[in-house]
Amino acid sequence: LYIENAIKYSPDSHTVTVNFIHVDTKLIITIENLGPLVSPEELKMIGEKGVRGKYAEELKFGSGIGLFLANSICNLHDIHFSYESSGIINDINKIPYKTFTVKLEVCENN
Repeated sequence: LYIENAIKYSPDSHTVTVNFIHVDTKLIITIENLGPLVSPEELKMIGEKGVRGKYAEELKFGSGIGLFLANSICNLHDIHFSYESSGIINDINKIPYKTFTVKLEVCENN
């Protein structure tokens, strides 16, 4: 669901990057894409059912269910997740975009 979400919100011809890093007893997965700007206040609520960022709302697709479902699955399996919207603002069709990163931490004993 995280990768599907990254693809959906990336502008055409922009890449989605997925990295897997093994550190001690953890697998750290990062998913990065260029996505609509998410403010620090919105980052605190993103992933709650029906919650979408202001600029994601302007794209006229999505419902705020994808991240909610992905977060629910992570919670069931003790997978820690976090979000970050960072980097330089790119204005595309009058919507500000930044690098959006999802970070998942999976312990080997899960």
